[in-house]
Amino acid sequence: MERALVNTTFRLNYILSIDGTTLEELREPENLTLLKTLIVDELKKYELSLTSRSSRLPLSEQLDQEVEISPKTVQVSLNRQEIGGYNVLYLSIVCRGVIKRQVVILVMNPQKRGVIALSRCDTRYLGLIWSHLTSKMGQIVRPMDITSVFMTELFDKSMQEIPSSNIFNIVGSLHLNFTVETLGNSLKNIIIDIPGDVLEKCDSKSYVQDIYSRLRKQLGIDLSQLELTTIRSNIFMITNTGRIRFNQGTSLDSSDKDTVAVWTMIDQLYTYAERLTAIPIPV
Repeated sequence: MERALVNTTFRLNYILSIDGTTLEELREPENLTLLKTLIVDELKKYELSLTSRSSRLPLSEQLDQEVEISPKTVQVSLNRQEIGGYNVLYLSIVCRGVIKRQVVILVMNPQKRGVIALSRCDTRYLGLIWSHLTSKMGQIVRPMDITSVFMTELFDKSMQEIPSSNIFNIVGSLHLNFTVETLGNSLKNIIIDIPGDVLEKCDSKSYVQDIYSRLRKQLGIDLSQLELTTIRSNIFMITNTGRIRFNQGTSLDSSDKDTVAVWTMIDQLYTYAERLTAIPIPV
């Protein structure tokens, strides 16, 4: 199940408890049953536009039988005191022949506040899940909009885990996408691609700022003043709208020294999310 984290684009949310309820309780039968009922009821609204897979049963009865919600918890021990370990709850929603598999991954760390949620889910069903967490389980669900500063921090932190001799092979090129407001309030994209052999020569403490400095000298453009909307490399892709994808340059094995650990990046997401909120969490 952990492999579901890699090579998939997810929407990021941050979930906070307002009454001490933990999301492990989502595994309890009564919560799963209620969530299934909400999803089946939503599907039945569109029953006329769906094609029945069997003439033996009305579609509504097929949905009752075929909607499956499968929770699975995986414990991840990183053997690193500063990060600790994670409990990862994978929530998979399936209705064969009707909707594609919907996935919500909830990452919990006892040493951290809140929960990082990564979802690949139709907004219709995701809204039902968030509504259930809010109304029945005392949770606040917040979207994670990503700042330019954090995107560059995440890339720089990730690069520190890669041996300098292996940057070209693991990272490949760095893709930076900026949005500029032009005359008439229209938006224009500026795309910068930095080859891996150039990255190898950059300041290892601040790769992105070093790139900005080099381009400012060469082109006279101060990229730090523009809105950075996307960073993409073989390690990860992240956007300012809260989308993230862990690419082939990452590993779920924290002991793999030749790649960047997904869990290290998730830890950075936790730190960022905690900075964004001032809501007190019950002890």
